[in-house]
Amino acid sequence: MTSRHWVILLLITLAAGCGRAPQVAAPDPDRPPDVPADARVYRVSPVDSELRVLVYRAGTLASLGHNHVISSQSLSGKVWLGKDPRQAALRITLPVADLQIDLPALRDEEGDDFPGELDQDAIDGTRENMLGERVLNAELFPEISLTSRGVSGELPDLTIATDVALRGQINRIDIPARVTLDGDLLQASGEFAVLHADLGLEPFSVFLGALAVADELTIKYRLTAVRE
Repeated sequence: MTSRHWVILLLITLAAGCGRAPQVAAPDPDRPPDVPADARVYRVSPVDSELRVLVYRAGTLASLGHNHVISSQSLSGKVWLGKDPRQAALRITLPVADLQIDLPALRDEEGDDFPGELDQDAIDGTRENMLGERVLNAELFPEISLTSRGVSGELPDLTIATDVALRGQINRIDIPARVTLDGDLLQASGEFAVLHADLGLEPFSVFLGALAVADELTIKYRLTAVRE
């Protein structure tokens, strides 16, 4: 074989070894560092998820006020689930501007403590107070975020230690979750009570506290996430 043939053979061999390199998926910037690499990833479906906060009136003039149902169907984020459910994690956000006040259907669902449909002036006043500087301060802090810091229990009943970032502060609360898996769907739901202080808030009040929001809030949620 001539030297020319050797050169051609060498070039062919080198070309054969220079195929396209295997593509590697870009790392997920949202992925918590302590989640196993083989954890299943689920993306939250906003239209199938809901958060409700039940707010009750208090004070000597409580009869002049109303109980309220605050709700959101704008939850977004991800859930990671390892083979061991205690290796689960979540990161969820919701925009405070999308919070809904006293939707008639939800008031009906919540029963006797939430009678009747409120007029628009009452709803607008509640919304202004809630988003204002004294409560959520939506202009400076447009989002609420939840980030898990640990999971305990066994499926289907878990407790999620969660950092809640709200109004520029982070407070940790324990969230109970009943979790079910059905094919590519993950569903979680729960109900629990928190005090305003648990969230870094103070109850809204007027007339030197004669008309106020009760310190305890009831939080209900259902979450549906679809496997990526």
